[in-house]
Parts: sequence; structure tokens; C-alpha cells
Amino acid sequence: MEKMLSVKSKIVLFTVVMQLLLPQVVAANEDQIIGDEETEKNIFQFNEVVVTATKILQEARKVPASVTVITSEKIKEMNIMTIDEALRNSVGILVDRPKGIAGVGDGIKMRGFSDNNILVLLDGQPMNTAYDGSVNWNAIPIGSVDRIEVVRGGASSLYGGYAVGGVVNIMTKEPKDNTISADITYGSNNTWRKSFNINQKVNDYFSVAVGYEGRSTDGHVVNPASSTAAPKTGVIPNTKPQGTGIIVGNTVDGKTRYIFGDKGNNAYDGDTYWLKLKYKIDQEKSISYNYTKDKLQYRYDNARTFIHDADGNPIYNGYAVLPDGRYFEIKESDFTNYFGRREADIHALQFKDDKNHVTINAGFTDTTANGYSSGSTFDKTKPGSDSSYPSKTWNMDLQKSWSDLGKHTIVTGLNWRVEEMNQTSTKLAHWNDYHSVTSIDTMNGGKDRLLAAFIQDEYQLNKQWSVIGGLRYDQYTKYDGYSKDFSIGRIDKEFDSTTYTEVSPKLAFEYQKDPATTYYVSYGHSFNPPSLYKLYRWTTTSSMTSTAYDSPANPNLKPETSDTFEIGLKKQIGQKTNVNLALYQAKTQDMIARVTYPAGSYLPDKMAKVWENIDSATRKGIELDVTHKINSKWDIYTNYALQKGEWDSSVEKSSGTSLSEIPTHLLHFGGNYRYAKWSANLDAMYVSERNDDDSISGVYGSSDAYFTVNTKFNYAVNPNMTVTFGVNNLFDRKYYSYYDASGREYTLGMQYRF
Repeated sequence: MEKMLSVKSKIVLFTVVMQLLLPQVVAANEDQIIGDEETEKNIFQFNEVVVTATKILQEARKVPASVTVITSEKIKEMNIMTIDEALRNSVGILVDRPKGIAGVGDGIKMRGFSDNNILVLLDGQPMNTAYDGSVNWNAIPIGSVDRIEVVRGGASSLYGGYAVGGVVNIMTKEPKDNTISADITYGSNNTWRKSFNINQKVNDYFSVAVGYEGRSTDGHVVNPASSTAAPKTGVIPNTKPQGTGIIVGNTVDGKTRYIFGDKGNNAYDGDTYWLKLKYKIDQEKSISYNYTKDKLQYRYDNARTFIHDADGNPIYNGYAVLPDGRYFEIKESDFTNYFGRREADIHALQFKDDKNHVTINAGFTDTTANGYSSGSTFDKTKPGSDSSYPSKTWNMDLQKSWSDLGKHTIVTGLNWRVEEMNQTSTKLAHWNDYHSVTSIDTMNGGKDRLLAAFIQDEYQLNKQWSVIGGLRYDQYTKYDGYSKDFSIGRIDKEFDSTTYTEVSPKLAFEYQKDPATTYYVSYGHSFNPPSLYKLYRWTTTSSMTSTAYDSPANPNLKPETSDTFEIGLKKQIGQKTNVNLALYQAKTQDMIARVTYPAGSYLPDKMAKVWENIDSATRKGIELDVTHKINSKWDIYTNYALQKGEWDSSVEKSSGTSLSEIPTHLLHFGGNYRYAKWSANLDAMYVSERNDDDSISGVYGSSDAYFTVNTKFNYAVNPNMTVTFGVNNLFDRKYYSYYDASGREYTLGMQYRF
């Protein structure tokens, strides 16, 4: 099935990379571990500190978890347009953006878990939307980010829901000095990224930072205008023009797809504004406020038909004829898509008392606009429909730690979170104007509330052994759920509130054999409630065809629970090489998946696709991460993840028999070069196929194997100005990641600081 690279090719490729690294690793064995200034500045320094894994500042080598730190300096070296792409070089993380910056629904995958099972924090405020748990990565300006800490594995004992696959903690820059910076990048498909940042230290106590980042692209063609229905036979009516040009292809499940053209380029425009205020009360206490406003729209432009009449005129309304005389009636609706938007205000307030080790975070995310409209004509002033699903999240947490209790380091805290979602489907007078509502079809919504308390104790048994024990108690309530259908007279529904409680323990042992070698083993229990979308959204189709279906709300969904086991090794070889190895298994109970019911078995008139707690599933894998500094100019890296996901018992075929969206193989290798005014980065990535065993690859809807190479060059013209040039997908690989991914793309940019 994997056409891009065979299994043998993958093994050979990985072997070659390791052979390139091994001579350096062996040579490094002869070096002694030293702590001079050069080692401290090493980009792969072994004593990198992190705070996310245990909520206290610790050296990465002493954390019993797989962690990655991405600094703003590393981000500058990569050719990226959105902040999630900064994660793509990290072991075990899949960043899949076939639409580029226009992919507002795209997310990341970590250890087989998607966004709604990965907690993403921006200065302490959760970025997972209340609607479906996804993350609006476009709302995070690249220029505002100081560092990103990634912790893999279950972390619910500290962070609660969402933190099943891991935690991505994004911290923005502190306004420490008086600087102004500007960044402009232009690329293929008329793609722009423009940013402007001002940092001002008003006095010894007060500082402010403001910024703007705008992104836009004309995009590229991502999906076809097509039909999988059987062609018509008989005499073709002469009421409309007819022509030829149909391309015959396949669907993922092997059916014939008749392609009439495409739906145009997936274009995007987005603007993000941010403000950060910080006030130092004294040397130990401070309060900061971070505000981000994001506004974007995405659409399809310039649809194209393959159907032309005998004189070469394009046909969008008429008949498309096959060589054997069978035909389709085509309409503009075959070529139209949607017009989407999103607007959000994110507030994050933080109080820190370093002397007493107290941190208080309070935040509010108001997604005021979120949805898409669609129509059946190119004329956007004609009627259409709209689906809107705004949401809100309130969050507050209090944390207190003690590090002076002998051999104990204790962290404890409280967490409160409330989420709200309201979804409305409407008819529009003008399909590109979601304000032009003429009638309401459905309304759905609901809320949930989380109250939690946690405690963690790190006990240093002796110089080599330590044990970490943690416990979190969550009380989760879903309430105020409702569903109203105005289109076909379905009775309004109000759903009962339900409360669940869960205790999430964590236990980890760490053995530091010597200053350069650390072993660890850990167990963690995770608890993740279903998203409001899965609980309360009811979508309906008015068509009565054999393929029409409803997606009924299921307010009876229970939270998923997961148990994660992990064994790891962190090894520094000499002063130039770091090796990290982790083996993990995560077993999820009450796994939520979509079940398809035939007409008459769930609904009387249509098929039904329902979210249900249907089974348990297991995700397991091995992660290897090797970094090596050859000399002062060159450093290289390789990381590889072998992972698998499967249902633990047989389930209905309509639900799927494997977690095929998890790529079995994820391989990265590359390097960085720095000399004088020049720096360069090259990253090669291989992702294995993610289709079901009986699926076809290389077609719209498939998730193909692919191997791509990205590179970026930076030249410092002077201390204040840098010019950049980058190429993504250097070898112009063609593949589908459900959508048709872009080919080779170029970027040219300039950064100025004054």
C-alpha cells in the first residue's frame, strides 16, 4: 500500500542516517563531561530546564518524561508560517498541514492522540476550544513566542482533561527591553506573513509589549468537483449545453469517482493582535496580562471545470458526457464550497510570587465567531446556509509549591473551568454573509464545569533514586444541554445534567546512574470528558437520498479514561551527543468513536452517525531522539517513532477496526549550520501511510506515505537585519493527506530589529 517508500526502503534510509551519526557518537565516548562555558551554550545542552512536566523548574534530565524544548532561536531557524509547524521536527509529533496556512482545522498528533487529547497552553490559558477540543494554532503569533515546552505522555494528574497524549506549553516573550522589530515573508501562492512588535520597558516596574501578525495566501487546489453516483443512460436532454472532459478516478474505498473539475484554491486571510503588560510589585512578585485577538476567514476561489463543449467553452451548468454516451448533469453547486470565519479574544492573567512559590492563572477565551456558510451558485448574493458554533472557556488555577521540606518537593493546587458551546444552523439570503439570516433550522448547545484539586510529592530517596507520586481529583458536570430542530418539526430536547468524579494517580521512579545517565519508569491515569460538540450537536440533512444521514447528539457519552505506562533513558555521551529513548503504552477505556447505523435502526428515515463509547483501544510505541554537535558550525539530529494503535476487541465494521490515522513510522533527520553571518537548517521527514488496509492511496481522501525535505537559509546583513530564503517540499513530492497537498513552495523574507 505504501507507494512512496517500501518497508525495505525505510529500513535502509534509517540505517544510513544512523551510520552517519554513529561514528560521531563513538568518537564522543572518548570525551569527558565538563561544565565549561562552551557546554553551557551548546544548543543541545543536557541541563536544559523545564517547568511543564512537574510544574516546578527542573533540569530536563531529571524529569521522568519525554520532553522537548523549542526556543525562539530555534524557531527562527525553521521555515514556518504557523506556530504548530515549530513542533514538526520533534520526535513522535505529526504536524499535517496539506492546506498550508489555510488549514484552520488541521492539528497535531502526538503518540496517536489528536488536539482534543493534547492540552495546549498559552501563558497558562488553555487553547483547546470548548466546541470540540481543537486548537486554533493560527491565533498564536510566531513573533510573540519565547519558548515551547512539549511533554509527551499522560499528565492528567497535574493538568486534568485534554492532557492525555501530552502537554504543549507555549510561553510568550517578556517585554524586557526597548526594541522594535518587523518581519515580512513572501512565498509561493501569493503567501504573506507580516509582523510588527514593540517592546517597551517603561521603568523598573512596568513594561509593555504590543504586536501584530498578518497571514494571507491565495492557496492551492485541495479537492475535486466530482461524483461517485452512477452515470445516467438514455437520451441527453437538449435544454442545457453538453461537453466532455470527465476524468475517471477512484475513491479511498475503491469506488469509481467521476471528476468534473476542482473547487478552486483554498484561500485564507488572518490577522492577530497581541498585548502583554507586566508589573513587578517587588523583586519576588509580579502580575502580567496577555491579550490576543485573532480574526480570520477562509474560502475557495476560482473553481475550474474540465468539461468543455465542442467549441472549447467551459461548462458549469449542463451535461458531462462519457465516451460511452453515459452522462451526468452538472451544476454550479458541484464546484462551490464554503466561506468560513473565526474570531476569538483570549485573555490570560497571571500572578507570580517567586519567594513563596505561588502562581495564580485566570483566563477567558471568547470565540465570538466560528463557522462556515455555503451556497449552490458562484453568485454569493444568492441564498445559502450557515453553521455557526461560538464557544467560551473560563479557567482559573492556583498552584503552591514547597522545595524546602528536606527530601520532599511538594506541588499542590486547585483548578476550575467552565465551557459553553452554542451551535446554530440557518438559512441565508446571501450565502457569503452569515448575518443575512432568513430562518433557523437547528440550535444545539450545552455547558460543562470542572472542579479539581491536585497534589504531587517528589521524594529524593538518595543521590541516585527519586520517586514522584501525584494525585488529582476531578468533578466534572455536563449541564444545560439542548437541541432544537425547526426544519422538520422534530421535538425540542433538553438533556439532563450528569456529574462524574475521577481520581487520576501518577507514579514515577527515576534512577540517575551518573551525571550523564538517567533511567525512569512511570504510570499515569488520565481522564478526558467528551467535547460539547460530541455531546450536544445534532446535525441533519434535508435530502432523502440513500446516502443522507443525521448526526444525532449523544448526551449520554461518558468520559474516556486512559492508563499510560512509560520506560525511558536519557543519556549524554561526551559533551556533544544526547540520546533519549522512550517506550510507552496507553490504554483507553470507553473510547469514543463514530458508529454508523443503517436507515431504520436508529432513525426511521435516514442513516445515523453517532458518537458512542464503544470499546477500549491501545496505543503503543518506541521513540528515539539523537542530537549531536559535530563542531562549532555543524549539529545534526535524527528522531524516529514506531507507533501503533488498535482496538482491543472487535467492533462494528462501520466504526473501523484499527486506528489507521496513526502513522506507523515517523522519521526526521537533518542538521543546522552556523558560521559568521550565515545559518541554515535542513529537515527531512518521512510519514508512513495512514489508510485502512483495504483502502486505495494516491486519491482524494487518502492519507499517503510521503517523504519531504524542508530547508531555510538566513543571512545577517548587519546586526539589525537578516534576510531569509526557504524551500518546503524541496523535491516537489505529490501526495494526499486527505486533501491534495501542495508541491514545492518558496519563501523569501526579511527581519529587522531596531
